[in-house]
Amino acid sequence: MSQVHARPDGVLVLELEHVDLFMKRCREQYEALAECAAFVNWRRIERGYPAVLALCFHKSPPTAEGGRIGQVKVDAFDCG
Repeated sequence: MSQVHARPDGVLVLELEHVDLFMKRCREQYEALAECAAFVNWRRIERGYPAVLALCFHKSPPTAEGGRIGQVKVDAFDCG
């Protein structure tokens, strides 16, 4: 199980910065993240609980293309 939990009656927000670069470079992982978050929420709703995961996306600033994602260079991501 995960060591990350939402507070009771709370929502856990996963904030993704530079999502446009992530989506371009790691399309399958991006889609899997969205599908898994949707599945977790669907399963909770089906059992009578509220949704617990929210995804927050931020695109890259205009100067970030080919630059950095947070503190990690884009080239450091291995999506295969």
